[in-house]
Amino acid sequence: MSKRTFMSQDKSGSCSLFGIKSTLWMMSLLLLTLLILAITFLIELIAGLLSFVYTVNLSDRLSSNLLSLIEYKYHVDTRKEQDFDQMQIYFRCCGSTSFKDWSLSPRFNSNNTAFVVPDSCCKSFEHKCAQKPFGIHPSNIYYQGCSQALYRYYHQHLVTLGCVAIGVTFLQVFTIIPLFWLIKRLQKQLAHSIAPITTNKQHHLSQELSYIPIQQGET
Repeated sequence: MSKRTFMSQDKSGSCSLFGIKSTLWMMSLLLLTLLILAITFLIELIAGLLSFVYTVNLSDRLSSNLLSLIEYKYHVDTRKEQDFDQMQIYFRCCGSTSFKDWSLSPRFNSNNTAFVVPDSCCKSFEHKCAQKPFGIHPSNIYYQGCSQALYRYYHQHLVTLGCVAIGVTFLQVFTIIPLFWLIKRLQKQLAHSIAPITTNKQHHLSQELSYIPIQQGET
């Protein structure tokens, strides 16, 4: 076997090895992409399902929490008091289920106070607008409780979030499946590429080993 033949075989082997390295590098990137997509898929799926689960008994939980704030924290925590007032002004509501819930608050259930609800319950908000008997007329007070308004607000957003999350995960399936198929195809292609190279290297090695003693014997 001539030296030129060995050189051509080495070049073809180098090209094959370069192709294998390129395929391995591409597979690594595809596997990383598949892993990221799978993790994102699980997170979005869990978030979507939790959004729907959280809507169960949402109205009862909101009503109970608001009543607890009115009875125990509104007159104690200034920050919660301000937040509650802002909520009533924004959603145009009063109390938890109705304005009568404020009778549970120590600040408004006393006979010594001129107020039965906070000023934030007034439709036309102004200082002392909630003074007995509800300012000029009881119609100046919102009768609707805030739990219903909050329920409509959160329920709409939770359902929207759940639908979007589930929809995105459904679309990701059409990306994950082709990507998985491509990785499998590259694995098969890589296996077919490695097998001939291994066989050729073994064949070349056996030829070189058989060629060297002959040259030594001739010398």
